[in-house]
Amino acid sequence: MICLFLFSAFTLRELRRNGYEKATQSAKILVYGVVVALVIVLVRVFYSIVFGFTLKPSLSPYNGSFAIKLVFISLVQMLAAVIILFVGLKTINIKQELLSDKQRQSATNKM
Repeated sequence: MICLFLFSAFTLRELRRNGYEKATQSAKILVYGVVVALVIVLVRVFYSIVFGFTLKPSLSPYNGSFAIKLVFISLVQMLAAVIILFVGLKTINIKQELLSDKQRQSATNKM
């Protein structure tokens, strides 16, 4: 997840530097979606760290409360996956947007 964030942020920086407008908008959506999913995954990591240091039986991923296991183990990861899937589908045309931005730039440079 962190690698996906770094790759998305690097791509956004390069697109901004080269002046690609449409592709930059899609890259922003991708970065924001990855950041939201990363925060959600960090909630899951925080839950594991809390259990590891407190060792409360109610927080146990094996013997603990069903509601806690459902929310912190299953739903958190499903929500992060759905966010990444939605953002990926929303930005699926980023390559075509980049090509159209390049063509627009080359046309303005020729004039």
